[in-house]
Amino acid sequence: IEYEAFDKGVKAWVKYIRKETDNKKARIILAENWAYVDSENYEKDRRTLLENYAKVAKKYKVSLCPIGEAYALIYASEGEAAKNELYTDNRHPSVKATYLAVCCEYCIIYNESPIGVMWHPEGICDKEALHMQEIAWNTYQNLLKDKKIAKLLKK
Repeated sequence: IEYEAFDKGVKAWVKYIRKETDNKKARIILAENWAYVDSENYEKDRRTLLENYAKVAKKYKVSLCPIGEAYALIYASEGEAAKNELYTDNRHPSVKATYLAVCCEYCIIYNESPIGVMWHPEGICDKEALHMQEIAWNTYQNLLKDKKIAKLLKK
């Protein structure tokens, strides 16, 4: 979790988008990554990721989408086995986790709950889709209580 390289990459990405878009008021959303399942210290890595993403989101005036925090909420409330279901290997998201990320983005884009959205991908059932919607909304609501983070959700 190398901050300097991450900062440099986000800076280049934001500069490119702002230069190339016709809509100069376009909202840029930085999707927070998740700590890897095989991390030696999952909680420390999760917190470092959130801090680094929050720092660059503030620095470059972009919105933060707390996908990694949604993973962490599953881990904290349901345990390691539930967290591990979010990965296809040690790093890459499963279909369920990808849908969780979509639900997190929905919260950020619309500033409303994704609970009740009818569409979900093949590979997850209605019950799992609803659960991912609830996790995304709970994550968003929890982070709105953190004044430093809340500002970054609604840029």
